[in-house]
Parts: sequence; structure tokens; C-alpha cells
Amino acid sequence: MEKYGLPTPEFYEERDSFKVILSNSNIPSGQQTSGQQNTIEYNKTKLLEYCKEPKTAKEIRTHLNIKSRQYVSTYLINPLINEGKLEYTNKHLNARNQKYISK
Repeated sequence: MEKYGLPTPEFYEERDSFKVILSNSNIPSGQQTSGQQNTIEYNKTKLLEYCKEPKTAKEIRTHLNIKSRQYVSTYLINPLINEGKLEYTNKHLNARNQKYISK
């Protein structure tokens, strides 16, 4: 990838599988295109509407039809928590039964 000036592959580990993304664009890793950013914003809106009642991360992934735990956590849940729009229902952040609710 480096030899051809392409971004470094992105690796996502899941419980029973893994995913490798090999990009063919010269956009640096971590920078989204406007289309990708629009998709993230759309999914954030759907997540906030869905989480009016507490939901688990798995329920959120199923509702959004996204398999990657890391993607949902990195691009949707954590940013919304940091923005103060979503909150944990359990004071133990990594609790097995953690749920999320919209503010």
C-alpha cells in the first residue's frame, strides 16, 4: 500500500471475525469524505431517535444494520457521549449490561 501511495490498511477486530479495509483513494486514514461524514451524521440521528429508551450496543448495531462494534463505538456512540447527547445507564462504563439513552 505504501509503495503505491495508498492509505495504510485499517483493521477491525470483532468477536468472531475481523475486517480489513484496503482503500484505493489518497484520502489519509481517519479523514472522511463528505459522503462518509453525511452517513455518520445520519446514523447518529437514527441512533439518538432509537435510544429514547435505553438500548445496548448490540441492539444499536442491529437497528442500524452495522456489524462492526468498533465502527459504532468510534464514530457514533463515543462522539455522541462526548457531545453530551447520549449517556450511559450504568456507572461502570464497561459493564456487560451497559445501555445507552438519549438526553
